[in-house]
Amino acid sequence: MLPSPSVSSGLFMKASELSVLCGGDITVFVRSPSNKVYAFGSPSAKAVINRYDTVNSFLREGNAHAKVDCNKKMYFETVGKSKAEQRRAKRIKEKPKGRGFW
Repeated sequence: MLPSPSVSSGLFMKASELSVLCGGDITVFVRSPSNKVYAFGSPSAKAVINRYDTVNSFLREGNAHAKVDCNKKMYFETVGKSKAEQRRAKRIKEKPKGRGFW
């Protein structure tokens, strides 16, 4: 539980910044001392929840192989993106110095 509305709004601001910086979807729920629930989501809390609820219902139907295939696909996509970023960083570091844009 959070002590004040300003703390929860600060938490939501940080969640928004994290979503923008990382390019990811995020949902944060906060329950106040008076048991009120506040939610923040990017793009929206409902959209993020629905996406994962759909995936979970698909997996609950006994599609264990589909889960493994899905995880493998996500893993290889992430590795590919990581390697591409490493190559890009290396190219940036290797650019000759002293030769500006102009």
